[in-house]
Amino acid sequence: MPRPRGRPPLGDKQRGRLTLKLSAGAASRNVDAKPEVEESEAQLEEQFILRVLPEMAAHFGKLVAERRIQDHLEIKFRDERNAVVKFEGNLYMAKLVDMPTITESYRTVDKKQLLKTADICQILVIERQVTEAEIDQTPLARGLDIIHPDGLAPPLANVRKNRFRPRISKGKIDAIEQEVLRLLEDDAQAMAVKFDLYDEQGDDVRGATPSIDIMSPVTLDDLNTPMVDEDAMSSIANDDLGSDEDLAAALARDLEDSGDEDEDDDEDEDEESGDEEEEQPNNERSMQIKLLGEEIAELEHTIIKKNADLDSAPNPIIRKRFEDNIQRLQQQLDAKKEQLDHYSKELLKETDAENSKN
Repeated sequence: MPRPRGRPPLGDKQRGRLTLKLSAGAASRNVDAKPEVEESEAQLEEQFILRVLPEMAAHFGKLVAERRIQDHLEIKFRDERNAVVKFEGNLYMAKLVDMPTITESYRTVDKKQLLKTADICQILVIERQVTEAEIDQTPLARGLDIIHPDGLAPPLANVRKNRFRPRISKGKIDAIEQEVLRLLEDDAQAMAVKFDLYDEQGDDVRGATPSIDIMSPVTLDDLNTPMVDEDAMSSIANDDLGSDEDLAAALARDLEDSGDEDEDDDEDEDEESGDEEEEQPNNERSMQIKLLGEEIAELEHTIIKKNADLDSAPNPIIRKRFEDNIQRLQQQLDAKKEQLDHYSKELLKETDAENSKN
């Protein structure tokens, strides 16, 4: 009698448990291994990013675009972290490193709905080209060699060090604050305080006032320069004093003239302001009506665009979302139109009242 295929029946203790075996690790990555595939076993899909050398990137990308890369590429893992990549008959050493970031991988069959397939957090980095004799002599990557400091995008360069750097303890922050407060209290109780100011270039500026360098160096050109006569200096000072007095008198005359002109201007402005106050309500109402008209036109344009998106919605969930947005925009449009009618009626009443007065 032939033996029935399949697993033996479960016992009483095992009936309430569900066992799922996932194939992962070295057995799933070893090309030479022959896995025993059974109907009850589930294969785990592992994804990682392959980073090639610059000299092979152009040809590699062309084969990927033409979907012929599987005929030219072969990856064989020596252990969990080290692999040998064979591409176009050449052998390359590679290592599997851990990224500090996680990249989600999605797949689509209809270019509309996306299905998440895996979380990618490893890169298989091709390091150099080798021969078959050099493969066994190459040391395996261990420890810090399998830790990658950068992410995929340029802003994530050295993100492992920047994001996970050691943080300052709260006790150290409190100690610094207490020291600053102590220094401020000492300054407040001191009879006199002396301080130095330093600019960005590191130049020393003392007392925030310019100082005169008494012992400044003297060059030969300075010794040959003739000294200025004291009489000439006194005459220059007298001329400056006289010019200052003339300038003060001219300013006084200008102030008197400007005072008279300001009085005349104030009278003219009072007359003009009275006319503007009468026209101001109509101008404000017209401006409000103009702004409401622009908002109504923009809402109508948005509703037309949303209706077009509603017609091309791929599934009922997105269609319901578009319908809710259109309903909300339509309510805003109705409110704006009612407000516009109200302002138009008020403007008409104000115009009739002004005409009756005139």
